[in-house]
Amino acid sequence: MNTDPKNNQSEFPTAVHNALRTWHKQDSTAEELLASLLIVQLARRELPNPADQANRRMATNAVLDKALDKLAEQQEEYAAILRWRFIDKDKLFLVANRLNVSSDYVSRAQRKAIGQLAAIILAEEATARAEHTHRLEARLKAPTYSRLFGRETLAEKVHAQLLAPENPWLVALVGIGGIGKTSLADKVARQIIPTLRFEEIYWLEVTPGTLSGRSPSPQATFQALLSDLLLQLYPHTTIPAATDEQRLTAVRRSLKERPSLVIIDNLETASDMAMLMNSLYDLANPAKFLLTTRVQISRQTHVLPTAVDELSLADASTFIRYQAQETGIEAVAEATDEDIVHIYQLTGGNPLALKIVISLLDMMPLPAILSGLKTDHPVAVAEMYRHIYWQAWQTLSDDARRLLKAMPLVGDEADSEYLAQISRLSSGTMWRAVEELRQRSLLEVRGGLHEKQYRIHPLTKSFLQTEIIHLPLDEEEDVLRNA
Repeated sequence: MNTDPKNNQSEFPTAVHNALRTWHKQDSTAEELLASLLIVQLARRELPNPADQANRRMATNAVLDKALDKLAEQQEEYAAILRWRFIDKDKLFLVANRLNVSSDYVSRAQRKAIGQLAAIILAEEATARAEHTHRLEARLKAPTYSRLFGRETLAEKVHAQLLAPENPWLVALVGIGGIGKTSLADKVARQIIPTLRFEEIYWLEVTPGTLSGRSPSPQATFQALLSDLLLQLYPHTTIPAATDEQRLTAVRRSLKERPSLVIIDNLETASDMAMLMNSLYDLANPAKFLLTTRVQISRQTHVLPTAVDELSLADASTFIRYQAQETGIEAVAEATDEDIVHIYQLTGGNPLALKIVISLLDMMPLPAILSGLKTDHPVAVAEMYRHIYWQAWQTLSDDARRLLKAMPLVGDEADSEYLAQISRLSSGTMWRAVEELRQRSLLEVRGGLHEKQYRIHPLTKSFLQTEIIHLPLDEEEDVLRNA
C-alpha cells in the first residue's frame, strides 16, 4: 500500500534529503527513490521498462529536478545550493567559496532549501492524488446511498482482501437481490482508490436477463464484458474488429502490465459464474476482481465468496429513521420500536424492501403497507418482488420450485427430515433441490457438522405466499409474459 506522505510531513524532508544524496546511486532502495509517491510512479510509467533499476532512479530524479526548477522560481540561491551539493557533488566549502559566504551559512541554507523542496513535492503529490482519485471515481456509478448501515466490518474485510498482494484474486459479494451488494462494492472501491494499491479501476455491469429467466449464454456474457473492458482500457483508441482470442489477448496484456481492480456487477446465473471463475483467474495477477452475484460459489484457492447478509434489527432501525429523514417522510418520526419490529419482520432487514416501505409511508398508513406485503400489494412492492425474485424463480428446476413453495410451512427453521416430508421429494432429489436453492441465495443453511437447519428469508416467504403458492405453472408463465 502506498501511504500518503502528508501523514508524515515531519519526516518527509529527511526522505527528500536521502533521495538527493543518492542522486547518482543506481541500486537505491525504495525509500531513497521516494517510491511511495504517485508522481514518481507516474514519471516511471513514461519510461520504457519502468521496473528497470536505472529507469526507477531516472524517474525519481526527474521529479526532484522538476521540483528544483520550481524552487528556483521562489529562491534561486536555494535551488543552486542543492544542485551544486547533490547533482554536481560539490563539497560544502566549495559552495561557500562560490557564494562568498561561510560554510555554516551554506549548511543552514541547505536545510531550509530541503524543507522548501519537500513542501513543493508534497503540493505536487497532493494535486496528482486528487486528479488520480477524481479520474478513477469517474468510472464508478453515482452512488445510490449517502451512508451504508451495518456494513462497516464487512467493508473492512473486503477492503483487506483486495489490498492483499496475493490471494484471493477474485472476491465475490454474494447475497439475495436488494441486499446492498452493489452499494458495498462501490463503497469499498472508493475506499481503495486513495491507497494507490491499484493503478486503474474498472466497473463492468452484466446486462440482466429477462423476467422469464432467459439470459445470454455464459460465452456471450464473457465476450460482452471483454468488449466493455476494452473500451475502458483504450478509451482514446479505436479498437479494430478482432477475433475473440485477439480481444482476450489485448485485455490480458493490459491487465498484466499494471495492477488493476475490475468490478463486475450483477452476475446472476450459475452458468455465468462457473465459466467466469476460470476465465477471470486467467486475467488476474496483478489484477484483482470484485464480483457481485446472487449465486453461491464454493471456496477455491483463488476465489473468496463473501456473504452479504440482511441488516440486524438495530441497524435496520437506524437505517429506517435515517432514510425517512433524508427523504422527508415525516410520518416515520411517529414510529414506535414495535412498529419498526413489524417492518423488520416482514422485510427481513433487506435494504431495498426497507426503502420501499419508507417511500410508501408518505401516502399509505403502515398497517395497509404491512398487509400489502402479505396480500394485495401496491405496485412498488410488486416491482420489488420482480427485481428480487421473479428472474431467480424462473431459472429453478421443477424440484427446486416444489421445495421452495413448501418452505412457508416451516416455522423459523427445519431439519432435512421435515423438508423431505413437506416437499415429498426423494432424498437424492431433495438434496439436489437444496443445493440449487442455496446456490441462488434462496435457502439459508445453518448448523454444524452433525446437524443442519434450513430456513428462508422473511421476504422470500412473503413473495411465495403472495405471488407463487396459489399460482399454477402455466399462469406463472402468463404473468411473466405480460410483465
